[in-house]
Amino acid sequence: MSEIADVLLPYGVYSYVIPPSLKERIKVGIRVKVYVRKRLLWGIVTGINKERRKGLKPIVEVIDNFPIFSPSYISFAKKVSDYYASEWFEIINLSPLKDIENLSQDEEKYRKSNNKFSSYLLLSPSFEERWKIYSSLINEKLSNDEKVLFLFPEWETYSTLREKIISSFPEESTFFSSSLPSKRRRKAIKEVINGKAKIIAGTRSIMWLPIRNIGLIVLEDIHSTSYKNPSHPRYFLPEVALIRGREEKIKVLLSSPVPPIEFLHLLEKGEIEKFPVNSSFSPPKITLINMRREKRISKKRGLSDYLVEKIKEKINEEKNIALLVNRRGLAGYRRCKVCGYIQRCKKCGAPLSYHRPGIMICHQCGNKEEPERICPRCQSSYTIEKSSGTQKIEEKLKEIFPDIPVIRWDTDIKKKEKSIRKKESPFILVGTNLLQKYLKIWDIHLLGIVNADIHLFRPDFRSSEKTFQLLGELTSLMEGEEREIIVQTYHPENPSLEFGINLDWEGFYREELKQRKELSYPPFSHVFYVIIKGKDEEKIKDAVNSIKDIIKDSSISQVFFYGPSPFKRKNKIFSTQIMLKSIVRENLLKIVSLLKKERRRFNRKEIKVFFDPFPLE
Repeated sequence: MSEIADVLLPYGVYSYVIPPSLKERIKVGIRVKVYVRKRLLWGIVTGINKERRKGLKPIVEVIDNFPIFSPSYISFAKKVSDYYASEWFEIINLSPLKDIENLSQDEEKYRKSNNKFSSYLLLSPSFEERWKIYSSLINEKLSNDEKVLFLFPEWETYSTLREKIISSFPEESTFFSSSLPSKRRRKAIKEVINGKAKIIAGTRSIMWLPIRNIGLIVLEDIHSTSYKNPSHPRYFLPEVALIRGREEKIKVLLSSPVPPIEFLHLLEKGEIEKFPVNSSFSPPKITLINMRREKRISKKRGLSDYLVEKIKEKINEEKNIALLVNRRGLAGYRRCKVCGYIQRCKKCGAPLSYHRPGIMICHQCGNKEEPERICPRCQSSYTIEKSSGTQKIEEKLKEIFPDIPVIRWDTDIKKKEKSIRKKESPFILVGTNLLQKYLKIWDIHLLGIVNADIHLFRPDFRSSEKTFQLLGELTSLMEGEEREIIVQTYHPENPSLEFGINLDWEGFYREELKQRKELSYPPFSHVFYVIIKGKDEEKIKDAVNSIKDIIKDSSISQVFFYGPSPFKRKNKIFSTQIMLKSIVRENLLKIVSLLKKERRRFNRKEIKVFFDPFPLE
């Protein structure tokens, strides 16, 4: 009776005979090479058993001296693949170790611990307060000879946090990020594998390192969209951290002063605990400006009289100023001139976008409606709301303050950063969300949010959440009584603004939960997006129709679909999406599985179809 190994490959799990010469080396979690249709591929042994089976090919080669992937890690990868409707091998393939062969170091032995899975939500807005908690927990795990995974959303903008880790744990820490040069990445991997690194810090990719003896996983700023993988599989890292913690019995600390609604819901249900903290946060001074009451000239330039006067005041004090501006030059929606009412989609509740006279289009579900002639709330007339872009604000500031350096922040980050650091105070920085994490580095004392409504009326069920998170994060970053934020808005009555500037996550949660429940959005349902892209608009339309037919003809109940959304075009590529919604996640997974099986009906060479199980955009 031969020994048979189950080997995980890109196409699934297949059985191979273990040759007698390799019997001692083959273990669960080790990487091997096997033939699949005359192609030599690498795979992972996921199981070993004895049975009589004929016609099986033998394992050709063992890649490593010891199993790289532990049974609990393999199980974790399987759970993630099931949760995000992806393939098991696709998740394993996310590991940065996948391309490194002949790991010659000795196996790092697994040390049994009495750890149990526990998860916490840390809601402190103070960075120094959070760091004290992090360092205390890290020291506790290091004293138990356990390792720590420490994740932050982006490499460039979290330099302060990286410096804290290096200065506090110089001998125990190593950093890993896909943005680092390959030489530095390989060095970091060797330090991880040989057990030298006790604290492994970095961005998304370190979650997939198959490290043993982890006692703690920390995620800073879990509200960040950078934790969302932009390509397939489209996972959201805070969810992945909870899955890994559960499978490998690890303590997980998720941190954010403005977390997504789904995590506040987990907190309310008792599935995650609130981390105890005595807050010592000192908020900045915050002023809310109602732009509906401003003069026509102030509205046209996008700068209120109060903001202009405050900029003058800070310039006289030789303090630096930053203005956060909508990244899009124009964004149209219809707003009541008197009460601020917004015309919304009758199908999905998203704000309707004004496209041309006589047509209102929902960019979330594709629904088209007639524009309302008068406001149903107060019987007044409508106006089309637009917002100024960074370039326009830069030009206006140079006109008003010709002797003060005005720097526009764009994608050329490194050059801009150098130019800013060479400038002497005071200067005015104008930019998009990219500048947020640099507010303290450049010692900004006045922050003007030119249009706080930038997310508020986007066609997205998370629009209120994003507004709350934007203002809450900025309030947190501008900590200190000597600093000031001026918030310009056409909708000062919107509760998301008030909750955000007061960092009132409880109030926001209660208010938002009412809206989500009424429209059956998460956490009261699950939403998947089916994203279709291609160069030929007509072929995309055909693919959309085929997908809709497959969903309609399926016997899977309680699944609703909306769309397609209006077609977008970028770099000669058209794209659209269909929104799937159900109170039962498993039904959405069944739909995705069905669409994958029926892929031939719509997925031609010119068409690409993606599935997004946790849409953030």
